[in-house]
Amino acid sequence: MVQARSPCCDESEVFESPLWAAPFANLMSMRLAVIVTAALLVLAGRVRTATGQMLPPSPGTIVARDIGATMERLAEGVYAIIHERATPDWPHGNTGVIVGEDAVLVVDSDYFPSRAAADIALIRQVTDVPIRYLVNTHWHGDHTHGNGVYRDSFPGLAILGAERTATFFELNQARLPRRILKPGSHARQSIARDEGLLSRGRDSTGRVLSSEERADLMRAVSERRQELAEMQAVQVAPPTHLFDGSLVVDLGRRRVEIRDMGPGNSPADLVIYVPSARVLFAGDLLVYPVPYTTEVFPDSWLRILKELETYRVAALVPGHGPVMSDHRFTRNVREAFEMTRHQLDSLLRLGYTMAEAADSVNLMSLRHKFWVPAGRPVLEPFWRDWVRNLASQFAPCVMGYHC
Repeated sequence: MVQARSPCCDESEVFESPLWAAPFANLMSMRLAVIVTAALLVLAGRVRTATGQMLPPSPGTIVARDIGATMERLAEGVYAIIHERATPDWPHGNTGVIVGEDAVLVVDSDYFPSRAAADIALIRQVTDVPIRYLVNTHWHGDHTHGNGVYRDSFPGLAILGAERTATFFELNQARLPRRILKPGSHARQSIARDEGLLSRGRDSTGRVLSSEERADLMRAVSERRQELAEMQAVQVAPPTHLFDGSLVVDLGRRRVEIRDMGPGNSPADLVIYVPSARVLFAGDLLVYPVPYTTEVFPDSWLRILKELETYRVAALVPGHGPVMSDHRFTRNVREAFEMTRHQLDSLLRLGYTMAEAADSVNLMSLRHKFWVPAGRPVLEPFWRDWVRNLASQFAPCVMGYHC
């Protein structure tokens, strides 16, 4: 049963690679960095604090796995499926599974349709209760391309989404696959480039490729060729049930709260909360090791981060990356947003242009709070470019132009 409710937080492409990479001159593989980090952290089952100390293990217990994903039990009847990367440019979003006596609700549906089918097989290893609800946290393809698989597998399935983004799902489920399949697409150019490198056995300087480099190139070619096949299988399957504000879904002795938090990482970002288990699925409002910050709504996102911290959590599932046990990472991201906004305000008051102000924002004092599995903070060039991109998104908000 789905019941409308007023907002509360009761305690009981993303984008094509060229667009994503444009603001990051040295970060063509930024999305890959996030994907690899997430996978390694899942294997390690831990992350580090700002002082280098290890945080407690992820709250999940592994209950099922396949060649491309691990399913973790977060509480009785509540699971997260953490995936390996889809391609060097695209991850699969994390998938949530919430089981009641009468129905199962799934959170997000992956980038590849075949991965959605594989997730259904994992779900069937832990429950035979029918899947009756699919919630898309936002419209990005790495969270929605499997919608058609769920729709076809479970007749009568209710796909839930935010009213304000109704047209974005359908448009982008049609657009992105066609864009990737076009002659000259980034995916096709990358395949041709990597196959050329493999054929020559040398890089552009004439250096002989190592066996590890050849293996990486072969994997990238294989993944991108699969991507071309998968994009032909993506079906347009937008939400069938739209809402404004919040919903309560009764799965049978299991209450699930769904809330549209407003514009943040996308024009409308949903969070899904299981009060009885204190599990929060945050979508791409939180991404480890750093959030995606291209074409976003940072002023509103900052407000949302503060609101996320009011949810009591025993398990916090980001859109990408490992399951967390508290709000320490939420606070770190919020602090980065707050400091960026404060510095921009000061710089703009001194007469800086928006571009000059964005280039001048300095968050090096926070880099030590954003760790990768190698046991160190994110690399300094990566961090500088991430900060510059965040600041360039924030500057028009601070100026009062658009946000």
